[in-house]
Amino acid sequence: MARRLRCYDCGNAYDCKDRTRCSCGEPLWFDVDAAGFEWPNEPRSAGMWRYRDVLPVRNGDGPVPGPTPLVRADRLDEYAGCRLSLKHEGVNPTGSFKDRGTAVGVAAAVDAGDEWIGTVSHGNMALSTSAYAAAAGLDCAVFVPADTPPERLKLIARHDPCIFRVDGDYGQLYADTLDLDTEVTFVNSDTPLRVAGQKTIAYEISNARPRPPPTRSRSQSAVAATRARFGRRCANSRRRA
Repeated sequence: MARRLRCYDCGNAYDCKDRTRCSCGEPLWFDVDAAGFEWPNEPRSAGMWRYRDVLPVRNGDGPVPGPTPLVRADRLDEYAGCRLSLKHEGVNPTGSFKDRGTAVGVAAAVDAGDEWIGTVSHGNMALSTSAYAAAAGLDCAVFVPADTPPERLKLIARHDPCIFRVDGDYGQLYADTLDLDTEVTFVNSDTPLRVAGQKTIAYEISNARPRPPPTRSRSQSAVAATRARFGRRCANSRRRA
């Protein structure tokens, strides 16, 4: 299992698994030694947990994200300038790729004996975190901007989290929650636990292909960290191929 943390930018390494930022200010990822990694033979029903050997937790007891379909989009090949396939993450339990990082974050919180998990989001990540927290019997704190529309708040509230509406800079709120002296484990968009789960998208794609992955992959996501970790995962696969 991955335990050590490393900065994706400057390369600094840390043994403290609770740390979320490097001293240079950039996000940390779990450092994975993939030298002895072998593609799993477990049934597809195990979902993303088929790749537990490269995750910081062994398993989760809640809804299982993945595997999601990799669908050929041949009608878009000419427009894209390549053979294009689309990863349909909408079939995950709450309809989002966020479920992958949430599953790892909640499993880690349960393993640590934590009672609370939280996130800063007013969309898919909030819904995902609250749903998985409810399934695991954890309390959940969701911080949202004060001007979040009532319709969106109603959706987030489906799994009964504690919702905090906060005035001010939303981007700063994200950073401030990670510095809070609190018992809440925050799993924000680029914290190490969330990154670890979301990289399983790339493992699934690589596992499904009968040949080494392409030199270029496109991840359409609002989260820049997802694109970065996806690219690094594909690079690691090419080195092992």
